[in-house]
Amino acid sequence: MDYSAFDTIVRTLSAAIKNSALYAPDHPVLKSSIANFKTSLEKALAEDEKMDIGISHNNLLLNGKFVREEASDLYREVAADLHQKGIVAVSIKKGASPNEIDEFFEFLKSGEKTPSSMPHIFIKNIDYSSILTKTQRGIVTLEEKDIWQTLSRIGAACEGDMLSEAELKALIKLLKDSKRTASVLNKMYDESKLKAQDAQTVDKIRKMLSAIIKYCEGHSASCDAADIKKDLTHIVSNLDPDLTRRLFEEPDVSGSGLDLAKELFGGLSDDIIADFIASLITAEGRINENLIKLFDRLTSKDSLVRITSIVVNSLSGGVGHDEESLLKLRSSIEEERAAHPESEFISQIYKTTLKTFIGSCSPPQEKSDKFTGLLREYNEFLQEANITRERTRLLLNILWFEEEPAQFKKFSDTALAAFKESLDKKDIKSAREILELFLDRLTPEQKAKAELVRVSNSTLEDLGSAESIGRIASFIRE
Repeated sequence: MDYSAFDTIVRTLSAAIKNSALYAPDHPVLKSSIANFKTSLEKALAEDEKMDIGISHNNLLLNGKFVREEASDLYREVAADLHQKGIVAVSIKKGASPNEIDEFFEFLKSGEKTPSSMPHIFIKNIDYSSILTKTQRGIVTLEEKDIWQTLSRIGAACEGDMLSEAELKALIKLLKDSKRTASVLNKMYDESKLKAQDAQTVDKIRKMLSAIIKYCEGHSASCDAADIKKDLTHIVSNLDPDLTRRLFEEPDVSGSGLDLAKELFGGLSDDIIADFIASLITAEGRINENLIKLFDRLTSKDSLVRITSIVVNSLSGGVGHDEESLLKLRSSIEEERAAHPESEFISQIYKTTLKTFIGSCSPPQEKSDKFTGLLREYNEFLQEANITRERTRLLLNILWFEEEPAQFKKFSDTALAAFKESLDKKDIKSAREILELFLDRLTPEQKAKAELVRVSNSTLEDLGSAESIGRIASFIRE
């Protein structure tokens, strides 16, 4: 499209916007200015099927490019007006009817929800405050643009299977500086939203990460794929939650044909997956539906209980202990449990949330009505005699599935502590269940591993110590 034609569109758009604010819909002046805009639009689209107008806070873009690098007063005025209405893009296809054009200007005047009766005009809205006020990430610096371009080149080189040794070293350096790299990706995402190019940026980042993963998996001699993927999880855990959600969309939703969640976490340990899930919860301070879906995609039935337990342990030290943070997390757990009663993840989170989350604060007076029921339920749950038994059963489930001797030793130590706690509380049933596991309930796979059996026998000796037998005998006397 000729830039002079776009100048005419902007000029007629400006006049129509002003007149729509001053005159009634049937006033001749307004009708005339809208007709002029429609005429300029038809001329501009004579040879093009559509045009995309991007809006920054002080300038306009045509099909992703600035027409005027130094915005004129006219461009600044129109951009500021649309920006103030929360509009970041307007896409207009050839063939827009007079009724659609009228609807368009009525929307600009009212600021209400975009009407559905405009098949040829698409308006993209965004809450600028979430970008410019809430995140406060600022503009992209020249250094950060260089990092983005380096990542883009590395992604392209990986995709073409032509990554040089120097580029590999640069990649490893960027991955190790996870917070810095994540900050660059966040800023590029923010900037792309202002230009209405966020879908393209998300797709580019997804393809870039996928190419890096596939390259490293195919070149094990030069790079450690597991280590690279671990570093990538640290980067992703620091990304904007909305960006993370979009990166991990299922292939049929994103339309990319890539399943980044499976590519990134395939082959990684339960501990890494659990730490990643915990970091997402900590970053948002709550659990939501998207996180539940992601958890279900990253875990299997066999690993669910163990990963959930690790997530809870991580959260106990990761979520802020101020009243507002705790109440927000509790509220989200309760809401998602009600909305997704079938979710094993949220059910286990609900049952095993540590006492630190529940009893360390009381709600502010002004929020008491909203949270009293939830707090009462949690506190009643804590006071019930079965609280130790529920945690014990979760721990035993983990031990039954664990086949790695080092991890089995870690959870055996936890089981030993739980056994002693059961004796303190005179909870003979829980103590018996722990003892039975180590007596004769190891799986055939576990029994086939000598080191694991050695750990089990050692734990059994501690469980059957003279002190433990003496305490149990005292219960019988009582």
